[in-house]
Amino acid sequence: MNDYPSNVKEKLNFIISDMANPHWLFANRPGHDFMRQNHGKLSFYDTMRLIISMGKGNTNDEIMDYFDLDPDRIPSQSAFNQRRTQISLSAFEYLFSEFSSAFPATTNTFKDHCILACDGCHVVYTTSSEIIKDFNKPHLIDYKGYNHMHLNGFVDVISKAFIDIVIQTGQKPDERQALHTISCQ
Repeated sequence: MNDYPSNVKEKLNFIISDMANPHWLFANRPGHDFMRQNHGKLSFYDTMRLIISMGKGNTNDEIMDYFDLDPDRIPSQSAFNQRRTQISLSAFEYLFSEFSSAFPATTNTFKDHCILACDGCHVVYTTSSEIIKDFNKPHLIDYKGYNHMHLNGFVDVISKAFIDIVIQTGQKPDERQALHTISCQ
């Protein structure tokens, strides 16, 4: 039986668990953020896992799914949003780097060529009209605007491993600026 997917998930969970011990290294305000993490419903570990495991559902549905619909464990969407803002970008960079390096070399070639695939998606995050470069104004009066960034992932088709990730901001493709790139190699 192929238990590779279980091993991959186990490694990911181990890295996040390992990051939770010195969680202040990955907080936007060290010494303040996640200081009461053992007293609330959302620890650093659960917040990180919830963020990276979210699918296409709305935030409340994703939170309920993550906590298996247990009403005693489900935090509010507001609590999740507050916790999410406490985690610095460096936490995700570190996780991506550690996770990628935990597996053998990822780039394979076919007839001396590296075959890559690219796919992108919009990531909508906490709405703030103060962040003008990626705020989309509502088209209708009764609707709120939203902030988003565009994420492109490059995958080695042969090994099925991510090679590079590009995060961009800006409302139109010609206005987008590469905010950050994360490379496995």
